Amino acid sequence: MTNESRVSKGQPTGGQFAAKTYGPDDITLLSAAVERSADQAWAVERQTMMLRAKFISTVVLAEHPTAAKVTLFESDFRGTTWCAGKILDADDNYLGDPDDLDISAEFFALPGEEPTRDVIGEDGIIRYETDPEFAWLTVDDCTYGSGSATFHVAAAHTIDESALITP
Repeated sequence: MTNESRVSKGQPTGGQFAAKTYGPDDITLLSAAVERSADQAWAVERQTMMLRAKFISTVVLAEHPTAAKVTLFESDFRGTTWCAGKILDADDNYLGDPDDLDISAEFFALPGEEPTRDVIGEDGIIRYETDPEFAWLTVDDCTYGSGSATFHVAAAHTIDESALITP
């Protein structure tokens, strides 16, 4: 006696995984869910970057109270963005090396470019402006292989981390 299936192997037979046709309403709901998920992911990433910036500035200022900036150069490590160069004061005098503070790895995950936000003008045209909440990072050169940036210590130190952490 053979046991013949009514459908070929691998074909859905019913239940929640059965093939079905999706209409425009389903696509709209799915698009909204994806957009919401992307917004939430960006919020978490933003919080992480801001907290990292606050941490870096706190460590740098504890060791070098007159520090104004840390020079950054493009990393050639896969999956990282910036490597720390020098800690400088407002007159560009050398104060120290971030490697001596054990914070070099913190620079790896800073944004590779200045984050922007969408601004809709009175003419209805969307423009992209540098997000003022990221004033602690200035990307001087985005040229691949020779990029450079500046981490502004004082600007990062004003970040209110309590406002970033959401339950």
